[in-house]
Amino acid sequence: MFKIIDRYIFKSLGGPFLFGVFSFFIIMSIDPLYETMHYILSQKKEVSDVLKWYSYKMLSSDLIFVFPMSVLLSTLITMGNFSRLSEIVALKAGGVSFFRIIRPVMVFATLISVMTFMVYEKVIPNAIEKEELYKKYKLQNIPHTIVKDNVFLREDVDRFLSIKRVNFRTRQFKFLMVYYFKDNKLIKTLGAKHGKVGKDEVWNLESGSINYFDDNETISKVERFDKHKLQLNNTLREIENFDKEDPNAMSFFELYKKIKSLSRHGVLDLNKYLVALYGKTAMPFSCLIFAVIGASMGTTSKRTGTFTNLGLSVIMIFIYYVITSFVKSYGVA
Repeated sequence: MFKIIDRYIFKSLGGPFLFGVFSFFIIMSIDPLYETMHYILSQKKEVSDVLKWYSYKMLSSDLIFVFPMSVLLSTLITMGNFSRLSEIVALKAGGVSFFRIIRPVMVFATLISVMTFMVYEKVIPNAIEKEELYKKYKLQNIPHTIVKDNVFLREDVDRFLSIKRVNFRTRQFKFLMVYYFKDNKLIKTLGAKHGKVGKDEVWNLESGSINYFDDNETISKVERFDKHKLQLNNTLREIENFDKEDPNAMSFFELYKKIKSLSRHGVLDLNKYLVALYGKTAMPFSCLIFAVIGASMGTTSKRTGTFTNLGLSVIMIFIYYVITSFVKSYGVA
């Protein structure tokens, strides 16, 4: 149960945190404004399309930094106020240790970390995808491709998939072939002229055959079929996004599945995806680190105002951003 001191500190953190979210969001909204006005004034794009792109751009690129910055600001302001008003001295005189004082601060930071992870998981990947779609198809007028030709990927350790053409909107495909290997020898192929992928991710093949091979890799048996059902490891969406390069446009669990899929397909260089995966947990839980830093700095600086703390938060997050970018680049390399 929260005691009075816990509720008091928790409540004191709420106001500065909301102020930080609003302030940092406004500051970060300035950066995409130039590109937004360029689309409206110079390229005469539809205002509604540009504003939708702008809103997705804001959510996709900057939202993740707002919460750690706001946690840092709220702890700086709150602990600074407690120190300036000698409330910390009074609490210590009453036998309350510093670690007991910052316990509600850490609980607050933990809740914000979990919330940030959920935003990273649910909001940001969708916003990045929508931002890219609006920019390509609404603002840059790039034709929307829903058909992919000559798909070839490793379905499993000893199974390869080849599709001449697949339409991701109608879920129909033409000329599918699955190659089965054992001990590096071809033992079976399954092919179909056309078919459709059901919503249950079962591939309904039509007009095809199954060819069996002997030890010399010559056909020993042929089974023809009019209809055949096939279950693959990859869903149609995973095949569509197989060559998707931006790991930031995936959620934590999508990225985890992507890494497993690429590893199964024999891809060795997974550094880019692993760095992005670890970053999806490191960034949200940086709130805990900034809470400790903010609490320590707040108790030692008694005369700093709100805007000074705002500036300190921006500087510290900038340093964190530079270090993170360097470490990510080094990890990918």
